[in-house]
Amino acid sequence: MKISINSLNTYLQHKLPTEEVVRLLGLTEVEVEEVLYSNTWDKNIITAQVVRVEAHPDADKLRIAHVATSADGATGSNSQIVCGAANLAKDQIVVLAQPGSVLPDGLEIRASKLRGVMSHGMLCSSYELGISDDHAGILVLDPATPVGKPLCDIWENADILDIKTPANRWDYLSLIGLAREVAARDDIRENSLKMPNTLAEADLSYERIERAYVKETGECKRFLTVKCRVDNAVKTPQWIVDNLEGNGMRSISPVVDLTNFVMLETGQPLHAYDAQKLRGNIGVQLASPAAQLTTLDGVSRTLSSEDLVIVDDRGPIGLAGVMGGAETEVDENTTEILLEAAHFDKSRIRRAALRHGLRTEASARYERSLPLSLPRFAFERMVYLLTTELGAEMTDSPVDQLYGWPWVQQIGLRIRRAEKLLGTELDEKQVVRGLQKLGFEVEHFSITKESKKHLGKPYVWGANFRKHGESGFDCSYLIDRIYSRIGVDVGHTALGQFHHGRPVEIGELKPGDVVYYAGKVDKSATDHYYIPDGNGGNTRVELKEPLHVGHNGVYIGDNKVITAIQYERRGNEWVQRSKQGVIEVPLSDFTNEPTYLGARRYVESFNHILAITAPWWRADVKAEEDIIEEITKIIGYDTIPATLPQLPATNTRPHQFLPRLIELKKALVATGLFDITTYSFISEEDTALAGDSSGTYLEIVRPLSREQQYLRRSMLPSHLRVVKNNSTYRKEYAFFEISRIHEATELGLSPRQPNEVWRLAITTVGTHSALRLKHTIDILMAYTHNTATYKTIDAPVNFVAGRYAGVKLRKQVVGNYGQLGKQALDNLGVVPEVSFGEVTLTPLLESAREVVATDLPQYQYVARDVSLVCPNTTSWQAIESVATGIKQIVRVEFLSDYTNDQLEQKSQKNLAFRVQLDLGATPTSQAIQASVDILEQRLMRAPELGNITII
Repeated sequence: MKISINSLNTYLQHKLPTEEVVRLLGLTEVEVEEVLYSNTWDKNIITAQVVRVEAHPDADKLRIAHVATSADGATGSNSQIVCGAANLAKDQIVVLAQPGSVLPDGLEIRASKLRGVMSHGMLCSSYELGISDDHAGILVLDPATPVGKPLCDIWENADILDIKTPANRWDYLSLIGLAREVAARDDIRENSLKMPNTLAEADLSYERIERAYVKETGECKRFLTVKCRVDNAVKTPQWIVDNLEGNGMRSISPVVDLTNFVMLETGQPLHAYDAQKLRGNIGVQLASPAAQLTTLDGVSRTLSSEDLVIVDDRGPIGLAGVMGGAETEVDENTTEILLEAAHFDKSRIRRAALRHGLRTEASARYERSLPLSLPRFAFERMVYLLTTELGAEMTDSPVDQLYGWPWVQQIGLRIRRAEKLLGTELDEKQVVRGLQKLGFEVEHFSITKESKKHLGKPYVWGANFRKHGESGFDCSYLIDRIYSRIGVDVGHTALGQFHHGRPVEIGELKPGDVVYYAGKVDKSATDHYYIPDGNGGNTRVELKEPLHVGHNGVYIGDNKVITAIQYERRGNEWVQRSKQGVIEVPLSDFTNEPTYLGARRYVESFNHILAITAPWWRADVKAEEDIIEEITKIIGYDTIPATLPQLPATNTRPHQFLPRLIELKKALVATGLFDITTYSFISEEDTALAGDSSGTYLEIVRPLSREQQYLRRSMLPSHLRVVKNNSTYRKEYAFFEISRIHEATELGLSPRQPNEVWRLAITTVGTHSALRLKHTIDILMAYTHNTATYKTIDAPVNFVAGRYAGVKLRKQVVGNYGQLGKQALDNLGVVPEVSFGEVTLTPLLESAREVVATDLPQYQYVARDVSLVCPNTTSWQAIESVATGIKQIVRVEFLSDYTNDQLEQKSQKNLAFRVQLDLGATPTSQAIQASVDILEQRLMRAPELGNITII
């Protein structure tokens, strides 16, 4: 984004040089990528007046201009210029580069003949002067511009900043927002923000009607409109043109220029329709499938049912939040406009811009979630400029259709916690002053003062902030409101508040604790309450047994409680009090009540807490950590000492999960595997590669693209995609990935809330891929000091039957592996063997045993090799299990297996292994043979091994 220093200074009480603006922006999240310093024009580039224009005798596209360079027409002050600009006309004030002058791009101007006519200089365009990219014609100045003056003396050419802004700060895409940040950081001059003039609310009498039919109120939460009579054939005020060009936008027409200027100024896109071209009232709705719309760029676009559009009686007239339609475009013949300022859903606008390849200045701003209060502010600024700069006249009353709630965010800042996180002491006065300059409301919080300020307010059952603010309370809303001032959510009902805090005894009570009794429960739930779900909604909490919590109050010390009350006990009856509302009562009114339930504490200490209200333009500030980030920028990153936080030492043992995960990656790379990373989101095509139905995967509600439509429950689709993409590069390779997969579950706050499980996926490609994969899993088990068992199981559709096995750790299945079948390879378009395995890591790493060093044996073990013929179906795992069950055998090691045509015909194989025997320091040959005989007999008698023959 490019901004003009001159434009930015318009909104500052004290104008700042470029270098100072760059320094102050450097204290924020804004990145100044480049400073484009303005050109200092040559003194010989001056203003001149066109006296007369003649046709060129030898060129149809050239004309001869006679220009005066002196206002009094002094002798020798006229020059003859050959010019090809189409907009050249008599009496214009233009810019003349005289012979000997040098343009900003380095071109030296000389007197020369053009088609036989002498030209004493050049009339310049904005492009040639380095003002803008406009080179369609010469630059025409205001008629009041003095003649014969050097342009550098009368034209204030501004430096330009090319900046990069964070995605969560919409206000940085507005001149007011940037100026506000610069002013807040400028402690030297005590700079302040100069807000532009707008029409006061008293000057705008809003009608309470719905002029526009807003069908999708969830996608369009605010829609303001007004009709104005305008003259769009006049020239745009020069100061507006200068601002637009200085900020990288070109002038189009007065009305459009004003909408663009207000967007640059406030950050809110606006749109003007030619009211005479509209057919009936306009509305906001989703487009019909395959509907057509020709946008302002002249492109005919096919809409989808996902596109939010502005419509009139004939159909779509604009792609909401992206670009208007050509049919209702404002042009030089427009005499009446319908002005619109709206609030559109950011996700809807972003997807529409991506779908149509049409990212505009408007969509770039809507994508950042504009606040609900912004359209009204920009609307009133626009109407002010229309009436004062263009002489426009409103032909009807404006309408503000509001379908949402402009929420007020309140946060509590614990100064001592901020100091602990930042590692430095804070000056509270500096913090308060800095936050206030940024527009935050800040005050030191006192639980007693906050409670007492509501004394005398009326009792309103079911009161809430949206409807009643601080004008009326019931008991639970009073507690909710007091604690909301510091951003603490205690719940909205007395029942929920009772379950929320920490129980405290009467003798432990401190100011801020809330006391409860059952009292009279009138129209309130006793079997459930709600808690926030963190996504703007609430989760219902069901109680096993009903509980009556009818009344509460906040303890303020000195045995006093402030409460909003309606009923009092008279004997066994609850009757309405003669004095109702927020009052102060003795603590004994609660503790002596027969239905007293106890007290709850929500905040342990109220010392050094600031109650902060975020301004409407800072929707990104939602938590205490956000305020601490603002404080960091206020005091300056360079003032924070480079000290380590005072955290207790922790013992990072080798068996802890994440450290072992890192070490495991290193070990797998050391075996020759490539470490890869793939997306957790996959496409429907990827699921088909894996032989799965997309219906078995979790679908993303609003995917960024079709390639990221599903959450993977296995890494197989991603790995097959990698194999397919690398099929032409190598024939033998292996790779692994450690990531989380997502399993559907009915647990959690939502039925679609997935479980995230750490998995290791290994893919081997090439000859004997299954053997290499099995060997890698063996290495994994050895590395984690686990002993796994393998068992052939039914193969999924894409794998070879008989070459697919489960991996079991103790009695828990932790994974599986196998070789892909021919059909799967054909789908991938690869020839070599491909095998894939996946293992859940958590049980392996969390249960892994630590390595314990032991003494070497004092004598050498006896080693003997055993060779046998067994059925093809006999697994090495079964043979190993039999051998390790013999007391004298301390180790069993696989050597080889072998088969030939003769053995294949009998469905047999030859298998060899080695055993180590512990027979003491001086084993005899008889003892050795006896142990081998025992082994052979057990092998031959084991039914799970089948019919075997010892060789």
